[in-house]
Amino acid sequence: MPVAYVILKFVQGLLPQLMIMIYASNSADLQTAINTAKRLEGGLSLVIQHQNAYSLEEKVAQLSKQLLAMQG
Repeated sequence: MPVAYVILKFVQGLLPQLMIMIYASNSADLQTAINTAKRLEGGLSLVIQHQNAYSLEEKVAQLSKQLLAMQG
């Protein structure tokens, strides 16, 4: 089975957010594609955590404003 085909099948099984980046990386072998996917997945996880934390902080600020408005 050609390496390019194996890599393509691997890419097709990834999260949609990672597919284009791994495919575009044009990895020479499957292990390189896997390593790249792991690094990108870790980075994506960090971004999602940051977005969730920011969103939570924003909601807390909005609720605090609402409470202050209700109190006075």
